[in-house]
Amino acid sequence: MSFKFNFQVDDDDNDNEQNNEETKLDISEFDLSINIDELPSKYVDLRANLNSLLSDVETEIVSFSSKNKLKKLVKPFKGTQDNNHDNTNNVNSNNNKDYEKLLDKTDLIPGVYEGGFKLWECSIDIINYLFEEGIDLKGKKVLEIGCGHGLPGIYCLLNGSIVTFQDYNEEVIYNLTQPNVLINGGDINRAKYISGDWKFVDQLLENDKFDIILTSDTLYNVGSFKKLYNLISNHLETNGKCYLASKTYYFGVGGGIRKFEELVKILNRLSIKTVRDIKDGISNVREVVEITNK
Repeated sequence: MSFKFNFQVDDDDNDNEQNNEETKLDISEFDLSINIDELPSKYVDLRANLNSLLSDVETEIVSFSSKNKLKKLVKPFKGTQDNNHDNTNNVNSNNNKDYEKLLDKTDLIPGVYEGGFKLWECSIDIINYLFEEGIDLKGKKVLEIGCGHGLPGIYCLLNGSIVTFQDYNEEVIYNLTQPNVLINGGDINRAKYISGDWKFVDQLLENDKFDIILTSDTLYNVGSFKKLYNLISNHLETNGKCYLASKTYYFGVGGGIRKFEELVKILNRLSIKTVRDIKDGISNVREVVEITNK
């Protein structure tokens, strides 16, 4: 987000000033992108013949507050899509890794696989918060960052929002997010899909702004914090709100809410506050935080 003054300044000058300020700050630990291959970003078309593929698919119910429910695939589709034709023999576009092997991955692989096939518990926390707080979603432009199954975005879509779903892996979009949108009755004309690394997603979106940005379980890698921060800061409407759900601490990897708050304080363009603590005794303490422009 460019700084605003009471006199006209070229956007390029503003961006340069912002970049110069950041270079004076010690934020190197929050941006380790030079150590991985960053996947280019692109808009992903709706998978061809998706409706016919869903005619005999196994689904399960995910329950939320007050008996709210959404559906999801029990297992993602296999195979990739190439030039709008299904092809189960294609090689995954992410560094030529075999797509089929990604389905069995439990570990995250920076630059290859970012966990999109797993349903992360913080995504449920976000939906519960949106519902219980009565957040107005009708007509709102929503961006879900790191969507995976896409359930928070689907909840918004079913409540009248226009939603852009983003995941690092195109295969996750084709084989999981899009099918989940359709099995829940989402309006495909109010949904867009983007794959790729956050740095390039930021560029692809250009000047696009969102009323609401959602992201869950995306603070496990401190080295990606700056890219996430910039994506939120550059594309949140002036009076928009970002709801981020995460574990307070990701033990062993150094991430979590408290660490992200350090970067927010250093860069000083956004405000962050905890709006919900989740202590269910099942996992590490989780939080939902609200992020706004200063």
